[in-house]
Amino acid sequence: MIVLFTALLATQPMALADEGEPKKGPFEVVTHGELRLVGTQHPDFVVDTLGNTVGQDAAFDSRLRAQLTLQSQDWGLQFEGDAFNGQFAGDTWDLAGHEDARHREQRGIVGTDSFTPRRATLSGRIGPTRLEAGLNSSHWGLGLLSNDGNHDNPFGRNDLGDRQIRIKLSTQAQRSNGGKLPFFFAIAADRVVEDDLARLALEQEARQFLGSFLFMGKGDTRIGLLVVGRQQLESDLERLTKARILDLHAEHSIPIGEAKLKMAAEVARITGITSRSQSYNSRYGLWVGALGAATEMTLMLPEERLAFDLRAGYASGDGNPDDNRTQEFRFDHNYNVGSVLFDELMGSIEVASYNRITDPSIAGQGPDGIEVHVSEGAVRSATYLQPMVRYRPLPWLETRLGAVMAWSTAPIAEPFNTYRNGGVPTNHLGHATEDYRLGTEYNWAVELGEPNGQFTGLGLSPQILVQGGHLMASENLGGEQLHLIMATGRVRW
Repeated sequence: MIVLFTALLATQPMALADEGEPKKGPFEVVTHGELRLVGTQHPDFVVDTLGNTVGQDAAFDSRLRAQLTLQSQDWGLQFEGDAFNGQFAGDTWDLAGHEDARHREQRGIVGTDSFTPRRATLSGRIGPTRLEAGLNSSHWGLGLLSNDGNHDNPFGRNDLGDRQIRIKLSTQAQRSNGGKLPFFFAIAADRVVEDDLARLALEQEARQFLGSFLFMGKGDTRIGLLVVGRQQLESDLERLTKARILDLHAEHSIPIGEAKLKMAAEVARITGITSRSQSYNSRYGLWVGALGAATEMTLMLPEERLAFDLRAGYASGDGNPDDNRTQEFRFDHNYNVGSVLFDELMGSIEVASYNRITDPSIAGQGPDGIEVHVSEGAVRSATYLQPMVRYRPLPWLETRLGAVMAWSTAPIAEPFNTYRNGGVPTNHLGHATEDYRLGTEYNWAVELGEPNGQFTGLGLSPQILVQGGHLMASENLGGEQLHLIMATGRVRW
């Protein structure tokens, strides 16, 4: 029997608190959207002891994300969806087996998987209470756990996003004289359609109950707390997860002369029990106890031409995968840290491990919960520092330089080879690992196009983004130098 690899049972809560009053006025029809074309030169590398490689060279993919809002006084309808989502030309990857969320194993932008509804929501106000009901996708804090896939990253890309059918009630605190206070409260109930750990299409039933508090002070000061209770039943109708989340988020800015220092942080604690995954010494389930945190600091110099950023994060790791507890924390895969180490190298190694563990010639059936091992390139069991500098010499031109230095928070151990090695931590190439270093990645980007600008007369905002990622992997991950080049053309409206 192969290793029972335990993984975080991280839930995917969604933002709850309203951030202002809806606009009043006559009936309005508003459209927003983005047409995106991406060309990527992927690095190729060996992913297992058999010599299998990713096998993907240059690839080209597209996505049309469109939103329509119908607003009348305090009530409105909002629709959003993705179309023509997928690879339309170039090379596909060779890691068939696990169903990749981006479908990098196939070409085609007109199939069933190329069209994804993201939002069909009715919202309005009943007295002091705001009601929202329907298919939804939203964001909380920095996007550490709840991420709609609709926020730009300094480097890398965003795709998909968490979706749920939700009913939400929210309100803003008021003074006795009718004045507004900067405190917002909300409660909601969700049926998850798709997130990092559940897909309704695969008959995984996940339900969440959520409550949030948000304080919005002067300027961009915010403090929010999100509380989530989640229950998930797997398709076999036997394996069950009960998890709880406390997610604290804060933002604040400090003027320093004519410059400004902006600080933001998010801390999440997950506890609960699960029988989705098991361990060698706990066949009936695991206790969940994981901690994750991320912080972002930006020093913006006068005229906002030059900025220095420092991002840091921590995701707890599980040093003993054979006991009755899992402590592994996983960020949402759309919270990107660089573009090569996590998204390309570690994400591909996870898929290769899944393919070997579920290979019928090795095991008649893979262990329960092994699908959780594939994170689509998320930061997991790792800590990192990411300094960056941004320079905007012209209103329509920005350049970015950055680096990622990352370490594992648990012994670096690929599950298949580690099990064959008697539990001694071993990497995907069959070599014993020695320390916690993951590697160093260097990133650069050049972006053309004014942020939130409009192409005169057409109401369009065209942008071109060219970026590169260059990874010096540690010996624990093979010691290779991997290079990625990505060019993105997009038009927003």
